Amino acid sequence: MSETKQNELIIKNLNNFIKNTEKLTYLSLIKCYMVIEEDAIDITPKDTGWLRQGFYKKKLMTKSGQVGIEIGNDKNYALYVHENMEANFKEGGPKFLTRAIVKNTERMKEIINNEVRL
Repeated sequence: MSETKQNELIIKNLNNFIKNTEKLTYLSLIKCYMVIEEDAIDITPKDTGWLRQGFYKKKLMTKSGQVGIEIGNDKNYALYVHENMEANFKEGGPKFLTRAIVKNTERMKEIINNEVRL
């Protein structure tokens, strides 16, 4: 095999590797989201339950091609409830999304490491 053909094959294999790694990274981020969502739902204040149903994830791509996800809540009052440190909630409490992320940081590291193990 010529050197040019070898280089083309190497580049092709490298590109396939990058695509597969991106898929694995995105899948691991989805798994992380599921962990966060589960805990966030449990600690989100509950009145009617609508706020607990509003969590979402959205795939993001940076200009440099890195994959990520945005996690949030689509209810228009979610930010107010999340930041309201003065309220006396009967169930749940403020900073529900932040607390779920902080609580699961190590678990998310494990998920990503296990998925993207090279």
